[in-house]
Amino acid sequence: MIRDVLRSRWFAATVHVAAWLLLLFILLHAGGRHPLYREARYDPTAVSSLVPVARLEGLLAAPNVAGTNSTSAPAARSVFDTTYFIPQTAPPPPPPTTRKVELTYLGFFRTGEQTPRALIRFGDALASVPVGAPVVTNWHIAAVTTTSLTLTNSGAQTNLCALNAKLVLEIPLQ
Repeated sequence: MIRDVLRSRWFAATVHVAAWLLLLFILLHAGGRHPLYREARYDPTAVSSLVPVARLEGLLAAPNVAGTNSTSAPAARSVFDTTYFIPQTAPPPPPPTTRKVELTYLGFFRTGEQTPRALIRFGDALASVPVGAPVVTNWHIAAVTTTSLTLTNSGAQTNLCALNAKLVLEIPLQ
């Protein structure tokens, strides 16, 4: 039944006429009226009492707050401190047993009949170390070539460092 009402010509005509009447009312009263505004007048007697801010400090003192006394929460410094969040302290890390040393092989040179000397950069420092001499603690220069530097230690470990490449050595602390 409702389907027949919605499809009827009388219903369509009624909705059409209602829409035109609504548009006509909107256009006739488009300007509307302005609300009545007036200047506010200052009245010093309107504020009768001020907020008693000076007495708030006494209200929030520790003896006046319920649940706090000298034995409970000795670490609390104010009313807003809490013991609910207890920080978890991690054990201190163990002291390091090794340290890292960065070195860069820059090449080698030889003067006369002396042994070749390798140019090695330690961070910002530049060193000239002969073949067979210690570079750092237990690492010694085994051989130098134009493209690489061979380091060896007392444990028969070897490291090969290419020309202009950084090499990171871990050396034990003594």
